[in-house]
Amino acid sequence: MNEFTLKYYKEVLSGEEFKNSFIFCLRYSLISSAISVILGTVIAIYIKRNNDNFSYSVLRLSIIIPHMVVGFIIFGMLSKTGLISRILYSLGLINSMDQFPNLIYDRDGISLIISFVYKEFCFIAFTLVAVLKRIKDEYRDQSYVLGANKIKTFFYVTLPMILPNILYSFIVIFSFSFSSYELSNILGPSTPKSLATIAYNYYTSPLLTDRPYAMVYNSILLLVGLVAFIIFVLVYRKVVIKEATYE
Repeated sequence: MNEFTLKYYKEVLSGEEFKNSFIFCLRYSLISSAISVILGTVIAIYIKRNNDNFSYSVLRLSIIIPHMVVGFIIFGMLSKTGLISRILYSLGLINSMDQFPNLIYDRDGISLIISFVYKEFCFIAFTLVAVLKRIKDEYRDQSYVLGANKIKTFFYVTLPMILPNILYSFIVIFSFSFSSYELSNILGPSTPKSLATIAYNYYTSPLLTDRPYAMVYNSILLLVGLVAFIIFVLVYRKVVIKEATYE
């Protein structure tokens, strides 16, 4: 407690609790981020092509909803006594609400994935719409004139232009979901806990001897964010070979 030591790092990194929690966080963060990027990209293209200002306004409203509020909404919808289970029971699709699958506090993090997807795909779509509006329609029209269909136009014209923003947004939402505390504390299982939840529990422990463990977990979360940023830079340099320039 009074001198520099790596004892706490060794204890944390060698423990089963850390390994299970790290894999758990990595799994739901990667899955939710990947789904959010795909869904957000599709919705952004739809809004741009149809000039759907109403959907764009809905996205803006969804972004400002706090993650904690989303967590309680998902809890009220997906729990065994929640809204969806009651509707299924009323329709006679299930004989009792206990037959509804356990989606809250599950070890697969299904409720966490759903919550993060809802919040983060709105952020992705909102970001990409702003980028797509800056891309001239002449690029798409010239692609059609040269014989390309909509699919080829997307992969060879639109995607290269928005790929830097997609990569950047993916790293942002992955780093956030990996180190987020609110949703994992509300919807996450008792074991394995998320790294942020463990860090908070150690930090609020009345024993001062637990404080170093909280610092270790915080340092690990910071390190994951730095590693994610480095990976983004490396992928950006290799994948994004030609940057699109548009006014």
